[in-house]
Amino acid sequence: MTTASTTEGQLATGKYRVLVDNKRFWPAYNLVPVIRKNIIGRYPEIQKILNQIDQKLTTKELTKLNKKVDVDGQNYQKVAQDWLKHNYERR
Repeated sequence: MTTASTTEGQLATGKYRVLVDNKRFWPAYNLVPVIRKNIIGRYPEIQKILNQIDQKLTTKELTKLNKKVDVDGQNYQKVAQDWLKHNYERR
């Protein structure tokens, strides 16, 4: 048994069983988009873009992306670019 981040790519291989932390011993490690206030002031559309992306970057989705990099050996930049192409709509 070992501790691991819930987004570890190895967890998506099916070789491991993830235990539920029903005692809430470990804190949640949620992604949060962070940007400087002055940048939002200059480019207010960034907030909408980040929120749209953030909605789709679930723990399950991040685990799949990390598997592509950590287990399958794909380039992290290409994995990120491909994900954006398929999950972000420019309006």
